[in-house]
Amino acid sequence: MESQDIKALAVRLASLTDLLEQRSERAVREVEQSTDELQQTASGLGLHGRQLAQEAVRSIGAQAGSTIQRGLHEAVEQCRAALQDVKQEAVRTTTHLQEHCAAVRRSQRSALWMCAFALSIGAVLAAGVAGYLTWQAKASIRQAEFSAAIVDATRTGTLTQCGEALCVRTGKNPARYSRNNEYILLSR
Repeated sequence: MESQDIKALAVRLASLTDLLEQRSERAVREVEQSTDELQQTASGLGLHGRQLAQEAVRSIGAQAGSTIQRGLHEAVEQCRAALQDVKQEAVRTTTHLQEHCAAVRRSQRSALWMCAFALSIGAVLAAGVAGYLTWQAKASIRQAEFSAAIVDATRTGTLTQCGEALCVRTGKNPARYSRNNEYILLSR
């Protein structure tokens, strides 16, 4: 039951209460009017007539009271039934809201796990990219150091061009590279 339905039911209950009050007031007015008429008639009659009138007034008062009581009883029963309907609808609405809240909690937990998983994958990818960029940077640094060594050897005259070929000045006792004796180390 939506809040609009509850409001509509409350409006219906209010109108039912107004209707009951109007009926009750009308019944009281009718009883008072009947009583006044009976008293007027009774005053016109003699003592015997007065007794008869008083008896009639009591009888009519009892009948009017009975009628009012029946009317109020019916109205109270209608109100009770309407309130019972409202209570049942409120229970259904509460149950529906609890089920909806549980579904939202499950959805939030699922989203939280997915976010954690996505962040983990992102972190692994970022670490991989950083490692690759570091490796590439080291290779570029080695290449730049090698190029700088060639430029330095060319500048100092250790490496030069002899006609169409490259020449290396080694000195009198050239040192050999320890890992491969075919190579001679150049001094700077």
